[in-house]
Amino acid sequence: KATQEISLTPSKVLKVNHGEAILQLALACAGIAQLNEFQIRNALQQKQLVKILEEWNIHASEEFHAVWIGHDKYVPNRVRTFLDFLVEHASIN
Repeated sequence: KATQEISLTPSKVLKVNHGEAILQLALACAGIAQLNEFQIRNALQQKQLVKILEEWNIHASEEFHAVWIGHDKYVPNRVRTFLDFLVEHASIN
């Protein structure tokens, strides 16, 4: 298996930390984006986006984080129910 190294220097860099904003920028042809499969599924089906560099992303995971910022002694039932659902149905390593 050959190893190939490529260095790229983007002419412009835009940093965004909101998935929907990243998706909208990609749909507007503002550049490439790395998003989770569930975020781009519809755009892929409608041929609005195409996957690139998949072979370079083989160890990527579909990570998500559940964070509760609130008082330790009081977690609303809806939040507790959601967290319990995640623990039961998500693959937690």
